[in-house]
Amino acid sequence: MLGLMKTCSKLGISFFAYLGDQLGINGTNEPIQPLLRLIDATLA
Repeated sequence: MLGLMKTCSKLGISFFAYLGDQLGINGTNEPIQPLLRLIDATLA
């Protein structure tokens, strides 16, 4: 979990928003992209 928290922090997204989205309890209509896509986007 700590690694996931650090990755979310580096990508500028909320850990709890990401976790809620993955569990299907995120209150927003916009889904958060999978972390691999976000990481690839920052490296490109």
